[in-house]
Amino acid sequence: MSRDTGTPSTRTRWLVHLVQVAVAAGLLVVVWRLADGGEALQLLRSAELAWLIAAVVALTAQLLLSAYRWQLSAEQLGISMRNSTAVSEYYLAQLVNQVLPGGVVGDAGRAVRGRHEAGLAASGQAVLVERLAGQAGLFLVMSTAFLVTAVAPGGLDWPGAVALVVAGVIIVLA
Repeated sequence: MSRDTGTPSTRTRWLVHLVQVAVAAGLLVVVWRLADGGEALQLLRSAELAWLIAAVVALTAQLLLSAYRWQLSAEQLGISMRNSTAVSEYYLAQLVNQVLPGGVVGDAGRAVRGRHEAGLAASGQAVLVERLAGQAGLFLVMSTAFLVTAVAPGGLDWPGAVALVVAGVIIVLA
């Protein structure tokens, strides 16, 4: 007579892993087809290698800094995580946000997977605070760029209507 210990068997874990790999592969095939993967490869082949390397370096730096920002936000709410966990979770969330509509499913996944230490509410707050901090940073960069290009000698000559709308958005959000 076997005793049920409540832990999944090796066969069950293997089957779950197989299903996860199959779903991931299926999603990649769908994205490849929807994005015309062959055309994307042609464009990559014709791109300058130096620009591709610069893009990968910039995106990697942005992701590492975002993961660190999330880690700091989580620590303020009593959630500790290793650097490797923050980075891997952030990479996964970015991938999911890029592939699925809405752009927040990956972040929700980060909150759900991080709930074990302090609960779902605290984990969700850490993700929310991190995303709001990122948006605030983008707002500061956009505002600064607009002001510098509008007032600097030789700066951009903003069309009147566009300048009014951008200035209005900056004022309202500030």
